Amino acid sequence: MKCVALITACVAVALTGVSCNKTSSTPRWDRSDREPASAPEPQQKKADKTPVVESPAVENSGDSAFRFCAYNVRNWLTMEREVGEKRLVNAPKPTEEKHAVIRLIVAAAPDVIGLCEIGEAADLAEIQSLLKAGGIDLPHQHYAGGSDPVRRLGLLSRFPITATAKPAVTDFRLHGRTFSINRGILDATVSVRGKPFQFIGVHLKSKRTTDEVDQEEMRVHEARLLRRHVD
Repeated sequence: MKCVALITACVAVALTGVSCNKTSSTPRWDRSDREPASAPEPQQKKADKTPVVESPAVENSGDSAFRFCAYNVRNWLTMEREVGEKRLVNAPKPTEEKHAVIRLIVAAAPDVIGLCEIGEAADLAEIQSLLKAGGIDLPHQHYAGGSDPVRRLGLLSRFPITATAKPAVTDFRLHGRTFSINRGILDATVSVRGKPFQFIGVHLKSKRTTDEVDQEEMRVHEARLLRRHVD
């Protein structure tokens, strides 16, 4: 088994690194009485069929060669946001922003892609559908989350996802209080022409101050939970 990808603090590590940005508010991080968000069954959402660019051909340099990318889709979800000069409540990501993201991904032509700042399962299904309309068919998906009820992680793959896993420990103690890892840990194994590759992804606590505790300490503890899961 090869572990080939790590999406952490919105940085992808798969031989190279890609940085991302974050915006908007994040819910409270203190532990709730409910379990961390699990991956519900995807709900299909009507996809925008606006044409996007065609994907380039990908050279196959070996029997197990494939292209992996990671991308922060920057709040592909329903939230309060500014659109033009208006402040809208429960607004989806604007169509032009969606198409810009899809064009970038199609141009990269991934066989497997890890995504952060996904909203509901239907949002991941929408990205999947728009990519297919643009020539990138990634029929297999995995959706994961943590205590944050708004932003989650997703993986789309051209190859079958043969296994998934959840971290055994998702809570940590900090200054006498219990917190849960915010966006969770995504863990999925993909079979590429008979060879297994394990993908592990996180989106660590954002670099924004909180009233509860120091945000840097929270990231350190989330990183320790990731280290424990990898071990």
